[in-house]
Amino acid sequence: MAVRKLSLVNILDYVWLTLIILQCHSIYTVKSEPLTLIVPLLITTVTLLLFNLLRFTLSLNFIHKFIYMLGLYFTAIVTFFLTNIGANVTILNITKYFILFPLFFLINSMYMNRKVLPALLSKFVNVVVILAMFSLFFWIFGTLLNVVHPTSTVINQWSGGRLINSYYNLYFETQQMTFWGIHIIRNSGIFAESPIWGLILSIAYVIDLLILKSDQNNKRNIIILTMLSTISTAGISIIGLAILYKIATNRHKAKLLLFPVTVGLGFSLLLLLNEKSETVSANLRVDDYNIGFKVWKASLWIGHGLNNGILAIQSHIETFARGVGYSNTLFVILAQGGLFLFLIYFSPMILLLFKKKINFDFKFAIILFLILVTTIIFEGTYLFFWILALSYSYLFFMILDKNSIQNRQL
Repeated sequence: MAVRKLSLVNILDYVWLTLIILQCHSIYTVKSEPLTLIVPLLITTVTLLLFNLLRFTLSLNFIHKFIYMLGLYFTAIVTFFLTNIGANVTILNITKYFILFPLFFLINSMYMNRKVLPALLSKFVNVVVILAMFSLFFWIFGTLLNVVHPTSTVINQWSGGRLINSYYNLYFETQQMTFWGIHIIRNSGIFAESPIWGLILSIAYVIDLLILKSDQNNKRNIIILTMLSTISTAGISIIGLAILYKIATNRHKAKLLLFPVTVGLGFSLLLLLNEKSETVSANLRVDDYNIGFKVWKASLWIGHGLNNGILAIQSHIETFARGVGYSNTLFVILAQGGLFLFLIYFSPMILLLFKKKINFDFKFAIILFLILVTTIIFEGTYLFFWILALSYSYLFFMILDKNSIQNRQL
């Protein structure tokens, strides 16, 4: 009986994490109504919570301190919503901030309290590795070698309704680029663009290398190969920085890690040089920072509202002239809610960076995530909220059990 319950919870974990990943701008979800996407995730989240409440016993200390920390969050988020009711209050926003995020926070905290959060994070990595194997197979044998042929075409709403090739609805050709004079279709997997796929791959890699400290190099090798095929400068650089960090802190593994980091960073350098040779591409990132700062400066403390922040940024962008949208999560957050919303989101991560009892591997993982926030747009996705909830859970656990934090691996 116990085995059956455990197996069911494992399945729910995988379904839960898969839904979180798929909502992060996959081809399946970019054309869907936001409220239709949140319903299956809410059902899965509540079901998972109920199963865990049946198998975990929560101490009074856990309950009291969780209510206290959740109360602080609710006080802050309610205050923020009241600063601009018209631009903040929608059914979707209320569901995200007042239901979904607290549930994410509670489930992650329960897993951490029972020392099973590493198993959940390992499942996240497993889902990404499975998706990586599919995308790498179709990119090599379909896109590059034409051994496997597209089975249909679908509309990519992310790129304005452009038709793209689909391979059994398991891989989509969404982006192409010219790399040193060579025309290349980038591996974007099941996602609307390759930088999003690169974001998810890099998060999985950092979790596996720096947080889980897994010995399973095969998983990370698959992620590295897939990342190279995305031709994502940000993603490749993040993985390269993570490996360089491990080389610097684990010299006995330096020779083993030196080859992949040399290849990865060398490839990133080629990408950067290629971007600089295309002045339009190089200037777009600078424009993103300039526009974002200008919009944020207009409402420094409370922003323009959750619904108006991105609109304020878009009003400064000639999207059709430049061919792409905005690509900076940090300034979208600042435009939406100013420093107030920024602190609600990131204050746990900032506090963890200054905690002496937190190991530096975990701190460096936080730093790499914050770098991703400045280079890729994924604000408002469930993956973004799940990662924020992880930081809240880790800070909560420090408050709950200060003495054992060093002995528990997140």
